[in-house]
Amino acid sequence: MHVFDRKPRLATINFDALRPYTRYPFSLIIPQYVTERILGKKLNAMGVHIHRPCKVAGMRGDDQGRRTIDVSFEGGKVVLAKYVVGADGSHSPVRQIAGIGFVDPDGQSVAGDEINVFSQMILADVAFSSRPRLPDEGSSFGVLNSGSFFPIAPLPASAGSTLEVPLHRIVCGVPAASGLPPSKPQTPYVQDLVDRYGHISLSSGPTVNENPVKTAEIIWSSRFRIHSAVADRFFTRFGGNNAQGGGVVCLVGDAAHIHPPAEDKA
Repeated sequence: MHVFDRKPRLATINFDALRPYTRYPFSLIIPQYVTERILGKKLNAMGVHIHRPCKVAGMRGDDQGRRTIDVSFEGGKVVLAKYVVGADGSHSPVRQIAGIGFVDPDGQSVAGDEINVFSQMILADVAFSSRPRLPDEGSSFGVLNSGSFFPIAPLPASAGSTLEVPLHRIVCGVPAASGLPPSKPQTPYVQDLVDRYGHISLSSGPTVNENPVKTAEIIWSSRFRIHSAVADRFFTRFGGNNAQGGGVVCLVGDAAHIHPPAEDKA
């Protein structure tokens, strides 16, 4: 992986040095849509069908000793369940309705003047309007400058894009002065970051790039912020007349705990 200023190369990171310690001396980036497709296919093979979009609006415990939960959805549908697994993100309605606390385990918060370019970032799988003339075609690289850090990596072709151009995963640090990034950045927002912090070969401005490139399509996008929180408990019983009654509520993923992506371990 190479690191650039907006134009010249600054450094090269060689993962070969990891060969004595791992079978995987390389970086690997899997598009979000591929992960979801694989998981969906596996669930379907197990007889589990995914219904979208469905958002939990309420839960009511059973008082007849059956240890079940009536789960109601925004559309009015009600499902009777023995188990409710809250995998609905950091703002989990399931967790909130179950009355489970969710706080920073260290009781710390980050003040505004302590936020750096790594404190809040956006991620996006994008298709450009034309093939950019990248300095390292087919390889991952990052752009480091005074305002942000901008990694970019090629992705495999996808039916998710309507354009016949390569897809790329981009990550971009957003300075605190720019405010909070949207939860799902759209094309104009991403284009602005690309023009300000990306490599010159990705710019849409003809005055700085002789081969202007535009961000034509966002396949998937998200944001993350450097903060942590953990649920008071991951398992509880909801409803019923005593601690042993009621249906089971479990929390997984971001509903149970959040932390910076850089802390993930394979």
